[in-house]
Amino acid sequence: DGLKWLSISLRTQGRLREALPPAQRLRATMKAPREDAVPYVGLFEGQVWFDLGDYRRAAAIFDSISRAPLSSVAPQIARNLVWTQTLRATALAAAGDTTLLSRIADSVEAWGRLSGYGLDRRLHHHIRGLLLNARGDLEGAAAEFRQGIFSMTVGSSRTNLELGRVLLCLGRFREAAGLAEAALRGIFESTGSFMPRKPSWPNSLPPPGTLPV
Repeated sequence: DGLKWLSISLRTQGRLREALPPAQRLRATMKAPREDAVPYVGLFEGQVWFDLGDYRRAAAIFDSISRAPLSSVAPQIARNLVWTQTLRATALAAAGDTTLLSRIADSVEAWGRLSGYGLDRRLHHHIRGLLLNARGDLEGAAAEFRQGIFSMTVGSSRTNLELGRVLLCLGRFREAAGLAEAALRGIFESTGSFMPRKPSWPNSLPPPGTLPV
């Protein structure tokens, strides 16, 4: 727990290089059930790589975690698959690779029906929003991201961020600010820990006077 919170704290402060070693040590504390898998706590390392802009490395880690279920209970397996594959899709989209997004979204939608978490039944909309945004359909992307929000404060903060960026492009600045404010009032662990809270280039919001991509 100490390594987890240290990594989260450093990421929250924007100290990404410092956040990587405790995340890697945390990953080393748990053995994956398969040699080709990364243990579930590898999520924290994957997210640091994402925040550092190494999106493909992050996507590979998230995908590998999908092969390391924490439980043999079907709803929990589905929960793990939904979350890790949503993170994988987010990393792939950030890398500009949308080839697999539609397929991943369909799988996440099917797994979400088996999960006991309400958020999991909505996260496929997040992935579809990423795909539409990449295609330049901002209104369509905004609609999908809206459907992906389970809670403005304790849902997936990453969905708040992605929707907010689209709304900035659409000129809906007050609405975007409200989304960011709601996420910042929520938790900063679990589903709330996948949104940067302090600017850290290259993948925070762009400088004043520019629009996000």
